[in-house]
Amino acid sequence: MCCQNNRNRESLGNYKNTGFCCDHVHGYNSGSLETFDTSKCCSVRGFNLPRKAGESRLRHMLCIEVPDGKVLFKWCTQCHMWKNFNEFCCDCEGEGLTEVSTFCHVCKVRQIISRRKQLEKRRQERKLQLEHQQEVLSGHPQNQGTDDFSRAKGQNGTDSDMRLIPTTPDYHASMTQVNLGQASDDDDRQDHTQGVELSKSRLARKQRLALLRQKRKTDDASNGMSGTHLGELQKEVEYQDFSGLDLQQQKKMKMTTANSPESPLGKSNQCAMLQLELLKSIPILDFPFWHPNEHDFLATLTTVQIGKITLEEYLQSNNRISDVIFFPKGQTPIFSVECNPIPKRGNLLGLVEGATSRGVECYRSFRISDEQKHCINSFSRKLLHPIVDSSKGEAVWNFTDVTTPPCQEIRNTPKTKKALENYKFTGFCPGCVHGEDQASTQTWEHTGGQSVRGFNLNRKKVDHRPRHLICLEKDDLSKVFLKWCTQCHTWKNLSAFLSREGDMREGKVLSMNTFCAVCNRRQIVSRKIHKLNKAAAVRLQLEERREMLHKNQLDAHRTD
Repeated sequence: MCCQNNRNRESLGNYKNTGFCCDHVHGYNSGSLETFDTSKCCSVRGFNLPRKAGESRLRHMLCIEVPDGKVLFKWCTQCHMWKNFNEFCCDCEGEGLTEVSTFCHVCKVRQIISRRKQLEKRRQERKLQLEHQQEVLSGHPQNQGTDDFSRAKGQNGTDSDMRLIPTTPDYHASMTQVNLGQASDDDDRQDHTQGVELSKSRLARKQRLALLRQKRKTDDASNGMSGTHLGELQKEVEYQDFSGLDLQQQKKMKMTTANSPESPLGKSNQCAMLQLELLKSIPILDFPFWHPNEHDFLATLTTVQIGKITLEEYLQSNNRISDVIFFPKGQTPIFSVECNPIPKRGNLLGLVEGATSRGVECYRSFRISDEQKHCINSFSRKLLHPIVDSSKGEAVWNFTDVTTPPCQEIRNTPKTKKALENYKFTGFCPGCVHGEDQASTQTWEHTGGQSVRGFNLNRKKVDHRPRHLICLEKDDLSKVFLKWCTQCHTWKNLSAFLSREGDMREGKVLSMNTFCAVCNRRQIVSRKIHKLNKAAAVRLQLEERREMLHKNQLDAHRTD
């Protein structure tokens, strides 16, 4: 009798790739021991039945018959995959036998390297602990037993009179520490090689950090962040030495300096002033939403790199995951002015007032209006494939009609907007965001590339490839290209994403950022503040450790 159960991947955990259902993994129903006994050993028991913690017995193995013979597979409990049985076999040295390993060859090598690193780490920690004990011993004078002990030793270092050796408890405690240090000499000689290699790696790491620190100072100077007040604050939080903290402490270190009066960022108003000064020191190139940017879009086709190819080659390749969606005149989605700007609090008002006083114009953000009831794929849209003619310096606009029917899904209800989360202002419905039904890859392949795929379809966790671009045709037939900002989650003018030569509005296009001009500047300042907080936190923690060590030394001296 065949099993007809569905495989629930969430409940299977690490065994979702075994191919078994829950019953045949945990041993329920048809995969239980009772069924195995009733059928006289003619049933398949559960994959994990019965198993104990640290079990070394083999699990089920697979045998698949192919035209050339049979292929045996074994389950690797480390990478949780079926692997060829040969990857688990290794010859025993000098015995002529074959050993079956629990892990495959790749996972076993990785485990050996991991254990070796852990062993070296434990040895180094033990060595540092012994060195610290010896330093504490040598740093404090002994009590009166020390003079007696010095008299017990002759000038040549030999025992002249054993009757003068003291019998105080302090002396025995010190001798115990000395014996421990002498007993650890053999271990120190074994760890000498590892210590040399560790010192070399520390020296190399310090050199890399020095170069990185020098580069950051150069970048800060080039960005115009060399003001008097800013320079004084940065001098207070110069890069601190991390050698006093182990790696685990650095990773788990909590940034509590924001509330500390000793930190240069301790007061909230001072932190706000520094943040506002950093924001003002970085130039911003923003553009209005309806700014015609056909010229900038053509410049990005040949200058912006997507991986190892240009944007023009990417939009023409079959491996692309995005297109340029063209909405002709009279078929454009409904946009409205953002009445509740992002962020809703912070230095936005002060920044806008300061920019206005300097004559810098600030532009309002637009978003898909709630009056847009249906998905924007309900409009008569086309796919735009531009080609730049280098000989004439002009662009050839190739349009491809979308053959799929218009999407009639409603997108402006509270339930739908909640399901869309950060993509509720894209204008797409949930199906056209996640790539379902007519927005799927299968539909795109079936129509020969004449459909609009999902906005987030086939995207990786960290993906630098752009999403769909939108091209709106205005009443004067000029084109406005829009790009989605993944930080403020709105459509912005494409020109606001471009980095230009000399930070000039008409400068040569160098690259295209992931965030718009406003969000990109905010990210730079946020990282700078985080760097200052981290440096201050390390400094405070080092000072606390020095104070604690000094206190322990004083307590030990008083005890002696």
